[in-house]
Amino acid sequence: MDILRSKSVSRRSTGRLANLLDKLTNEFFDGLSPIDDGSGLDLSRSFNPSSLASVSADRDWFVSMVRRAVTASASKSGGSSGEVCARLLSSLDHEEILELAKIKDFNLEILSHALKLGDGSKNAELYVLFEAAKEALFQHVEGLVEDLPRPFQAYRPDDEWQASSAESRYAHMLEASFFESPVFRHSLLHLMSAFAEYADSDSSAWSDRDATGGGAAVLTGKRLGSVVRFATLSLEYLKWISCYAEAFPAKESHLEGCLRVVGAAMSFPEVAASFVAPSAENNGPSGTPVYSTSASLCLHAFYKYVLKMPGT
Repeated sequence: MDILRSKSVSRRSTGRLANLLDKLTNEFFDGLSPIDDGSGLDLSRSFNPSSLASVSADRDWFVSMVRRAVTASASKSGGSSGEVCARLLSSLDHEEILELAKIKDFNLEILSHALKLGDGSKNAELYVLFEAAKEALFQHVEGLVEDLPRPFQAYRPDDEWQASSAESRYAHMLEASFFESPVFRHSLLHLMSAFAEYADSDSSAWSDRDATGGGAAVLTGKRLGSVVRFATLSLEYLKWISCYAEAFPAKESHLEGCLRVVGAAMSFPEVAASFVAPSAENNGPSGTPVYSTSASLCLHAFYKYVLKMPGT
């Protein structure tokens, strides 16, 4: 009503609008005090905020509004920022958050904001948000890893030996189907940011360990394998950006994201150990761990790239 009083609207039109608002509140919100005395002209009555206590938003409607927000890119018209979406998600329960995070068009940028918002909070809703965002992060990482070319091969070992047909085919599939796709690069950047945010958080399981990394393993089974492969992918991507990619937007941010993921992943002793431990996936032609071999090649290529940078 303050808005109506501040506008140059005729008393007749204002009275009609007030009556309409009264009818709406009477029909859908029992207990709300009227904003009009019935004449449609007395706009001086003060509104009692306590009458809103009995009003609750329709749950399905609210979830649908959150769904619309988390599936719209902030860069597009009408899109909400990652932080705003994270706060909206904090009003939902664990399963609702996970269901929304599974949607194909879910904006992955939200994950890092949700992890940051919920990190170390004693608020119950924010704790639920952090746990759900963590679970969603690993689900997306596992899904991404499942789609990568198999079997794993050393990525572009050309500086050390002539690539085999299997290694050449692997590199072609990785680049053509993934690295050269702007959509994939966009998604990968946000997943890298979220993973680094989780590993650095006070609320991660890693924070419960002592300074030497002692205690029970944080990552085990399929999750451990996915993180190892994700870290290896980040190194492969680092080499591709450094040595083979043409210029693309935010290239430096992608380089930084790769390095953050590798550093974060290696802070988990079980991940570092898995790089050199023999397994069905991590087994090269001569029986050497192919993960560590490929990682060494990628880091060496990046080192040479840095040395060629101006001012180095």
